[in-house]
Amino acid sequence: MKFLVFLILGFGTFFCNKTEQKPIEVTLARVGDKYLYLKDIVDILPQGVGSEDSVIFLKSYIDKWIARQLMLYNAEQNLAPEDKNVNKQLEDYRSSLLIYKYQNNMVSQKLDTVVTPAEIDSFYNQNIFNFVLTKEIVKALYIRIPKDMPNVLRLKELYKSDDPEEIKELESYCYQYAKKYDYFNDNWVYFEQITRMLPIEILNYEEFLNNNKTIEVSDENYLYFVMIREFQLKGTISPIIFVRNNIREVIVNKRKMKFINELENMVFEDGKRNNKFTIY
Repeated sequence: MKFLVFLILGFGTFFCNKTEQKPIEVTLARVGDKYLYLKDIVDILPQGVGSEDSVIFLKSYIDKWIARQLMLYNAEQNLAPEDKNVNKQLEDYRSSLLIYKYQNNMVSQKLDTVVTPAEIDSFYNQNIFNFVLTKEIVKALYIRIPKDMPNVLRLKELYKSDDPEEIKELESYCYQYAKKYDYFNDNWVYFEQITRMLPIEILNYEEFLNNNKTIEVSDENYLYFVMIREFQLKGTISPIIFVRNNIREVIVNKRKMKFINELENMVFEDGKRNNKFTIY
């Protein structure tokens, strides 16, 4: 049977009855009065795989189908009649799904998603105490370089510098030799994002940041350099640039909720004007 199925899958077609010229329904499995046919799964069969993989996929699908049908059979046999009556739940689900799709279509067509910098600033200032940092953040530079690279002493000078020309020299050096080089510039990142890339464990971020501007550590193969240019501690107010994208999402979501409420009211008033419903 597996060989027959594989031949059918390999040719990507059904055998035909020569007299009636109709596809023969190839039966793969049966549970009670439920049948699984090859035509039911032909659209989900993986393309471009070998015969062994095809048979494995087919067997797995058939086993799962059988298990599902057996569970359904047991449910039908053992549940009370009132538990088996799911028509209302199905109708509720269908209604909710259709409404959700309609709302999303209207939102995508009508909702203004442009948020100006002034709107972001205003929201930030009005809700500033909602933006307390839960983790330490830093502006920093991170370098990981093989131990045997040349001019490491010069690198130790360059990565601490603020001079534009030396920063260019640093970038040129790192592009040639560094395995990883992240210069975050004015972007804030969580300090733990950097510590995860170091071969040491820092237990107290606040104490460490208050007492260190640089990190120089090594392991068996690499040297690691970190320059912390700025930091803000957990419990302080987040800088606006760090939460700007989150604020934009909140503003758009608020607009979306308002739009959906207005849409529901508009639909209701339209139905009322045009006698589309009756209240008894």
